[in-house]
Amino acid sequence: IFVYDVHHVYVNFSSASPDGMIFWSSSKEGEYIALGLEQSLLKLSWSWSGLIQTIVVPGNPVADGIWHDVSISFPDPMNITVVLDNHLVYTYQHDVENNAALTTNGKFYLGGFPDRVAVANRTRGIFKSSFSGCLSEIAWNNSPAVTDFKKHKGENVKSCALFEL
Repeated sequence: IFVYDVHHVYVNFSSASPDGMIFWSSSKEGEYIALGLEQSLLKLSWSWSGLIQTIVVPGNPVADGIWHDVSISFPDPMNITVVLDNHLVYTYQHDVENNAALTTNGKFYLGGFPDRVAVANRTRGIFKSSFSGCLSEIAWNNSPAVTDFKKHKGENVKSCALFEL
């Protein structure tokens, strides 16, 4: 079983659709990290050692057709920060001391799942639909950013026209 510790994720996206899963990465043990949109706001969810947290980040709507940068850092799953467009928008700190990292199988599903797997089923209802919009970049930990998605296996991966406002 391949296990991959996740400490940081960065994504640059644009969407005009108010709901949808931007990315999902999980392990067979049930740990996961996920980001999406709900009612035009960012929605972050993670599970670690039986603790499940789901938050909708308050603030300005991001389903506006404008490009947004999201950086999620979690040196451990008890200390999480979310930076949106260079502004700190969310922090989570828990008093439990545990140095275990959040682990996944190393696969990041972008926008949805292969083989027509329903997003609502795979995410246990956390997200109801696939992402509709554009991703220009994703990076995790210290890996180089992915900007050319044609090299990666997936469905509905094509170039993305910029939105006209």
